[in-house]
Amino acid sequence: MNKEIKRQRNLLKGLSNETKKKKRFFFFLKKKSFYIPAIVFFVILVAGGVVGAKTYPIVQAILSDVNNAKNNLTEGQNLLVGQNFSEGREKIQSAEMDLNSAQDKFSTISWIRYIPIARTQYTAADNVFKSLDHLTNGIFGLIDVAESVLTPLQESTSSSIATISSEERIQILQALTEAESALENVQEEFDTAIDYINKIPNNGLLRVVKEGIEPLKESAPKLQNTISQIVPLAKSLPSFVGYPSQKNYLLLFQNNTELRPTGGFIGTYGIIKMRDGDILSLTSDNVYNLDEAAKKNGLNITPPEPLYQYNAVQQWFLRDSNWSPDFPTSAQKALEMYSLENGQEKNLGGVIAIDPTFIQSLLKITGAITISGVTFNEENFVQKLQEHVSQGYKTQGLETSERKDIIGDLGSVLMDEIFKLPKVRWQELFITIEKNLAEKHALLWMNDPNFQSVLASQNWDGHIIQDTSRNDFGIVDANLASLKTDPAVTRTTNYQLTELENGNIQVHVIRTYENTGKLNWKTTRYRTYARMYVPLGSSIVSSSGAMIDCKKEGGQVTTANDLSHTVYSLFLCIEPGETKSFEITYILPESLSVVRSDPSTFNIFFTKQPGTPGDTLSIEVEFKKRITAIEPTIDTTQQISDTHVLLQDTLNRDKTYRFSL
Repeated sequence: MNKEIKRQRNLLKGLSNETKKKKRFFFFLKKKSFYIPAIVFFVILVAGGVVGAKTYPIVQAILSDVNNAKNNLTEGQNLLVGQNFSEGREKIQSAEMDLNSAQDKFSTISWIRYIPIARTQYTAADNVFKSLDHLTNGIFGLIDVAESVLTPLQESTSSSIATISSEERIQILQALTEAESALENVQEEFDTAIDYINKIPNNGLLRVVKEGIEPLKESAPKLQNTISQIVPLAKSLPSFVGYPSQKNYLLLFQNNTELRPTGGFIGTYGIIKMRDGDILSLTSDNVYNLDEAAKKNGLNITPPEPLYQYNAVQQWFLRDSNWSPDFPTSAQKALEMYSLENGQEKNLGGVIAIDPTFIQSLLKITGAITISGVTFNEENFVQKLQEHVSQGYKTQGLETSERKDIIGDLGSVLMDEIFKLPKVRWQELFITIEKNLAEKHALLWMNDPNFQSVLASQNWDGHIIQDTSRNDFGIVDANLASLKTDPAVTRTTNYQLTELENGNIQVHVIRTYENTGKLNWKTTRYRTYARMYVPLGSSIVSSSGAMIDCKKEGGQVTTANDLSHTVYSLFLCIEPGETKSFEITYILPESLSVVRSDPSTFNIFFTKQPGTPGDTLSIEVEFKKRITAIEPTIDTTQQISDTHVLLQDTLNRDKTYRFSL
């Protein structure tokens, strides 16, 4: 390098005086940003030769070390998933050694950060190393926690939760409780790693550098997301399963074939009691047994007006308690109703709600289960259950009040089968439960503020976010006297957002229902009371499609405020084989205009209704500014123009779309 510098210096001496003056002037202009000596300026001109020739072998060696580290991390992760902590730790340690070797080599070429053309590559690599350092620290911390918590299982001959002794179960829960601070440190390490990844430049990277970084930028956020779910769940699990004190919960079976605001009609309720990770009892009953007894005892509560107007409901009972789409609100109403109806259990710590979709996913894991001569599996569960509670119970000599007892029996056997699952299938079980929580087929609300805050942070409690600065959108249907017609109804939402000349935002929504069912004991005309939740302060421009009743058009859209949102409500009736829509146009409040919002982004937050399978969602946006990026990236995105985009998605969970302008 010294000979090359001397050669360059001699070349510079031969430059004309005029050229030297021009270069002095150039450097004078650049002094405000950074000083570049003449020798470095010349090196820039030949960077592809001089710098590349000197650093290429080192860069190749660094990339080799990083690639080895990546492979060891992947193998280590797979071993850890299989609960092989000893070999998993060795692989992670090997990855750490590879990274240390790469960093040592990297330090020998730190001088390249002073060369503008190489500064971007150096910055990227520096942030990669810092990120990987925190990632490995986080993984080591996670291994330590896992080993301390699962040591009883490693030492025990037990292969499932069912065969773990009470002493071993308590030991696990105690270790998990004591690991809270360690879990918080793990979360912090992963969050810091992502912060460094976000500092990696997006532009100006050489192809070899970019290709090396992309896998990390893609996989690390997914790992962080997994950790962000595991850590809160692990911190809350002991208390939830009754350690160190027993917990009792109200269990609601919400039938999503008869959709209601938080997931489905409450046809069955139950009580589940847990202590030290063991289910002491799981009992269930037909909700009408409790409701009718309360009615005879004179309980008389005025129902929400739409239930009275469109469903002839005269009194409000537990079965209709989930009228609010905000599950924490409905859960507390259910507890209140249960108490007013003289429910026997007085010490309830929260509410758990599940629907048939959740049970189907568990049956997929456990396999078929036979109860009272009826065999249930993932495919036939809903049909078999409906047949039994509608007609089948009679052939077994059961009374009407006993027709839903099979649900409690099924729940008990299903839990037994889950507890018998071998350790190698626990990850599958966890993923299934997390998916159902994210898609709102299972909802939790606890009266413990600390536990509830964890549920809310993951949106496992099905709450409606009450933030008036968000551009929220959600539609909530309530099946009113439509039997079990919802599986035969397909829903499509067309959301069209346009920036007007004055900078305000207009939204035009077309909600379409197709009733593919037939008139029989299970399906009929679909009667829904639909509510559209939009930002508070939105003003309606026009509407159409609302009905007075199933035989009368010309209904009105009502406007009200609820849960810090403006709510547009209407009634709609769709006959079998018929397709109908309603349309609403409204203007967002001025605070949510493009002009007043962040000048670089515009967000739309879509809320999924619990219990729904995932409605078709079409989003069309048109701004005055050019749209430069859309997150998340959707394969069905169609760029109509620089300012106009159309995309289609499935609303199977809450989703946010970000448009960079």
